[in-house]
Amino acid sequence: MTTTTAALVLACAWVGALVGAAIPLVAPIGLVAGVAAVAGAALAAIGRRGRPLLVAVVLAVAATAARGASVRTVAVAEGVLARAVDERVTATGGGLAVSVDLTAVDDPRTTRTGGRWVLARLSAVEVPADARTPTPSTRCAAAPEQGPGCTSAASAPRRTRERVVLRLPADVRAPFDAHLRVRGLATPIEGAAAGWFEGLGAVVQIDPVRTEPIADPPGWRAATTWLRVRTGAAAGTHLGRAPAALLAGLVTGDVEDLPEATADQVRDAGLSHLVAVSGSNVALVVAGVLGFAGLVGVGRRGGWWLALGAVWWFAVLVRVEPSVVRASAMATLVLAALLVGRVRSTGHLLCTAGAVVLLVDPMLARRLGFVLSMSATAGVVLIAPALAARRPTWLPRPVAALASATVAAQVAVAPVLLVGGDGVHAASIPANVLAVPAAGAASLVGAVAAVVAVIDVEAAGVVAAVARPALWLVLASARWFADPAVRQAVEVIGALAAAGLLAILAWRRLPHRVRVVGPVVVAVVAAMLVGRGPTSTGAPASPVLIALDVGQGDAILLGDPSGGWVLVDGGPDPAAAADRLADRGITRLAAVVASHSDADHVTGLPAVLRAVDVGTVIIGPRGEAAADLLAAARSAGTRVTTVAAGGSWQHGTTAIRVLSPPQTGLGEDPNDNSLVLRVDVPGGRSALLTGDAEVVPQSLLIDDPLVDVDVLKVPHHGGATNAQGFLAATTPEVAVISVGADNDFGHPHPDVLADLAGIDLRRTDEDGDVVIILRP
Repeated sequence: MTTTTAALVLACAWVGALVGAAIPLVAPIGLVAGVAAVAGAALAAIGRRGRPLLVAVVLAVAATAARGASVRTVAVAEGVLARAVDERVTATGGGLAVSVDLTAVDDPRTTRTGGRWVLARLSAVEVPADARTPTPSTRCAAAPEQGPGCTSAASAPRRTRERVVLRLPADVRAPFDAHLRVRGLATPIEGAAAGWFEGLGAVVQIDPVRTEPIADPPGWRAATTWLRVRTGAAAGTHLGRAPAALLAGLVTGDVEDLPEATADQVRDAGLSHLVAVSGSNVALVVAGVLGFAGLVGVGRRGGWWLALGAVWWFAVLVRVEPSVVRASAMATLVLAALLVGRVRSTGHLLCTAGAVVLLVDPMLARRLGFVLSMSATAGVVLIAPALAARRPTWLPRPVAALASATVAAQVAVAPVLLVGGDGVHAASIPANVLAVPAAGAASLVGAVAAVVAVIDVEAAGVVAAVARPALWLVLASARWFADPAVRQAVEVIGALAAAGLLAILAWRRLPHRVRVVGPVVVAVVAAMLVGRGPTSTGAPASPVLIALDVGQGDAILLGDPSGGWVLVDGGPDPAAAADRLADRGITRLAAVVASHSDADHVTGLPAVLRAVDVGTVIIGPRGEAAADLLAAARSAGTRVTTVAAGGSWQHGTTAIRVLSPPQTGLGEDPNDNSLVLRVDVPGGRSALLTGDAEVVPQSLLIDDPLVDVDVLKVPHHGGATNAQGFLAATTPEVAVISVGADNDFGHPHPDVLADLAGIDLRRTDEDGDVVIILRP
């Protein structure tokens, strides 16, 4: 089979998988749909004369991929648990009490707001026959042994292989491949994360009431978790948090400890692929095993067999990421070809590996990681050699090869990122040119450290410390090229270079009389770009709270020198908050928080998402009511995270904790479901942001020591809706009322002003923007 034929087979497998997922019908309808989708393209590509065997192979591959994707899509949406939840929960609300046996298929992950979850595969589902939506007896339905009078008529357990998201309490362990029996409440996954989890095969989440271990992971799989932990510990012995997390990510794919601000910089600089294990790591494993085999005298063929086993054990170690699956499949084909003596071209191996992987797991056809991995590899295979062959004579060959591979990969993935990713920018090319070699060197050191960690963690830490300069360069590249001013400078330089190239071509090829066009083009482009001026995030010099004057509503800015800005609420005017950000030169927000869905808090946020780059939109348990905001977030491609009481996240040096409402909400009143946030700055002031929280949430918080703060954002614009004694319990030095001048509500109420007597009181209707430095 030629490379062209292999490419045709890959294309048909990919199209078949996409069609099968889009038309999730059980065979034979799904099978026919897959065949029909690719038959015309396959026959046209092969030609009129045709090759019957090839036609049969192509159609069989397409039909198999379509059938597999169709069956898996149906299993996700119409599995035993998914159907039960859809029938009982969707119609009545609440949750469905269930008992399930499951296996963790990944390591637990922590969200930016402090929650923990793990993706799990079900093996058995038991739904109590009398299960209902949450009532005072729901806990009994989920765990009848919890107390007297708790009974449950259970249905017979049913077998299924659905995937679910298991929400993990702080005291529950769920290591990779652990087998658990869980009793809890099952609900549909909703919000912006639903589509992402559906791509992983999960549409239901379970909040556990009781969790019992059934069996520990098999020894060889537990060994991968053991090695990940020891490698991370070794990296953290002599390296700081960010370099240690980066090294662990380069070696094992574990980036849980990577600081939020660093992760944002890596993403914004176009270096996200570096903080996860990729195909280069698989090549490193193969080279290491073959080198070891040569040292111990196993022989060439023995080394190939050892490398085959090591490749797939490594895939389990890094938790079977799409890029690793692709690289492992290619490595397997290469090693198998060596064993049988039939080595093929790299392009042929890439296409064959892609087709095989899609036949095994057709759902990867829609996974962005797999698409990017295939695209980048294709760019390196097909485009990079042509670029390297045209290198200037003064450019060293290794540098030309590296630059060619980087540019080729960026060119190949650019269309994918523009359609389904975070976009691309010119600065990602120099960022990758600097960071890729450094990441490769750090990966090599980290691999050696991981091997040493098997014997001694402290010694491995000494080895890991050798990677410090390389890790610094990767992190510095992320920091430099994530800066909007640097990115704009790169755009200016790139545009000038392109204009200069056009000018040179014009000078050489155009008639003498029109050669003046080149210099004119350069001058005009330079004037236009320089005239734009640099942009700035306006990062503050110290932690600060700013209540923006947006009229009768809230818009609170939290600034941190290392974290940038967070905006809590956006006021009642569609444009005021965005205008205030522009006035301050702010072009990026680490997060936008919607305290609740009332118009005087969220109306201005859609314009903010359109005007500046926003990392995350954060909402509360009833935040889905802010439909315009969520629609704007989807349109901007901004992820949305839900938080509740007990959650927290770090914003640079500033800690933000959620005090209210609980995950279940506090009734139906939007004000009672306002997010109440405590802000703590090390060595500085604390602040309490209360949204429009009224009597119910205030009564629940009045005895909480966390409401005792230095700065209070007065609830509900100073309205007389406070619980008795709540304002006194906060004991602030400074109080801020965000309120509109001459408003129709009589805010702030005279009783509230009396309660705040003797406190430094500042008001947006009188003072404009209120600025409070949280740490001098």
